[in-house]
Amino acid sequence: MKTRQVENTGLILRVTQSEFACDTPPAGCPHQMYSRDRIVREVIALAVVLLLLGGCSTVERKLSTKVPSYASLPNGRDPRNPDQYSDLGKRFSAKVGLIPTLEELHKRRLNILEMSGGDAKGAFGAGVLIGWGESGTRPKFDVVTGISAGALLSTWAFLGEPEDDAVIADLFTGMKKSDVAPKPGGILRFAFGDNSFMDNTPLIEKLRELITENTIARVAAEARKDRLLLVGLHNLDYRQLWVFDLTAVAASGGPHALETYRKIVQASVSPPLIFPPVEIEGSLFADGATRELVLAVGIEGSDVPPTVWTSADGTFYVIFLAKEAPAVGAIRPDVRGIIDSVVETMLSANMEWMLLRAYALAQAHRYQFKLMMIPDSVPIPDNFDFDPDMMKPLFDVGRELGRNPSSWVVAPSPGEDASPWFIKLLTELRGEQ
Repeated sequence: MKTRQVENTGLILRVTQSEFACDTPPAGCPHQMYSRDRIVREVIALAVVLLLLGGCSTVERKLSTKVPSYASLPNGRDPRNPDQYSDLGKRFSAKVGLIPTLEELHKRRLNILEMSGGDAKGAFGAGVLIGWGESGTRPKFDVVTGISAGALLSTWAFLGEPEDDAVIADLFTGMKKSDVAPKPGGILRFAFGDNSFMDNTPLIEKLRELITENTIARVAAEARKDRLLLVGLHNLDYRQLWVFDLTAVAASGGPHALETYRKIVQASVSPPLIFPPVEIEGSLFADGATRELVLAVGIEGSDVPPTVWTSADGTFYVIFLAKEAPAVGAIRPDVRGIIDSVVETMLSANMEWMLLRAYALAQAHRYQFKLMMIPDSVPIPDNFDFDPDMMKPLFDVGRELGRNPSSWVVAPSPGEDASPWFIKLLTELRGEQ
């Protein structure tokens, strides 16, 4: 039998935050929200302020050397020493890797759900999950991963009961514009030592209401069934993406387990400069989507060939909260227009390539791959424009697509950076293993 060696590593997609709708509000617009044009001006103004007031901050911090047992780099390595496995990585990587280890425990192939970041576009992901459940075809996932908006949905997607679907439906469709509001003073607040210009107090309060002792007790019960819930956070001190095992946090039973769980989820939806960072074990963490958009399962293993379970096909499901095709149009011939175009181009290129990497990982494990993205024809809100009038229709589109099993696509588009033969090669790789 012909065999090809494929590196089995954690695969992540990169995203940057584009921000906010209604730069110049039309007649009848009840609130002036932020747009990409305005955020560019705000960032330029911030840069000027920082240059003029550089060194003004008097807060001194020391680099924390603590890496919790429930945290790791995406490839299972120790953030302080990438040549060594972290405690979390040792649970899987010391043998043959995360997926083969879980296959051995379950004696079958796995159902894996990966949900991307997307801010207000999380309404689409919530709709897909609800419609999928209504179709009667949504499986009980063995592994769930989330970044940003995907991380916010992940706990209840992981638990998967009717009462959890009710939470999912409300998380985005129940949001109000006032839940994400600019602080008084705008960008000038940074001159006086503030670290964010929007107030997320309503979101924090919402999370405290939803994530209770009972919630993490239920997550801990599923952890004992060898199920896994992972989210990605950006460690601002180490400039790295760290993977946090929420099942391990819930199952720890420690006195601080609930608060730690809440802080991890809060950090996962706290973009830098937009919301304050969150301190966990001495490090400051923010929304993982500032580095990557999807956390794909694949903590690396040794060279020992994994057992291949053939009793049922395993599947990687990816809910991607973005459109496949980038926006096309004549840009403004000024700094703001050029910066906006460059950022969108970078996002599009990273999305294409990282989806191909996720697809390659699925093929290397001989898993099916199923992808759901926002249709190009559907209007979407700008990031952080939590406008119910935009989010509810997006939720409804996701719900309708989730009800229809044929809505999933079995491979990503090659896009601009790869040729169709590359997708064919990856598919053939699966058949040769």
